[in-house]
Amino acid sequence: MIRKILLTSAALTLAAAFAATDIRAENEKQADANDRNVAERTVDGAERTVEGAARKTDDAGTTAVIKTKLLADQSTSGLEINVSTKNGVVSLDGDVDSAAERAAAEKIAKGTNGVTEVKNNLTVSPD
Repeated sequence: MIRKILLTSAALTLAAAFAATDIRAENEKQADANDRNVAERTVDGAERTVEGAARKTDDAGTTAVIKTKLLADQSTSGLEINVSTKNGVVSLDGDVDSAAERAAAEKIAKGTNGVTEVKNNLTVSPD
């Protein structure tokens, strides 16, 4: 009788150990899958960050090029024109002396690489 109890107890212990091993293996598979998902999300986030930084650098460069062109062009008062760029969209703000100067500034901005759109908010205010 004791032998039967011991064998039954041993069988139950082995069954529990096998069940625990199966559960542990399944948990490890799930953890591996979760780790892969976290790694993929991290890589995706890093790629978006790099792309965003590159875009901001491009925008800053675009702004600098336009501002330099405005300063060099004798038909525009580059110091009076504020230039900002976001995602390739250039905004021109400030006061200019004539409609011709307003148009010249817009033409300069539109003719710059990387510009997708120009928002000409320049106000004509002759002195």
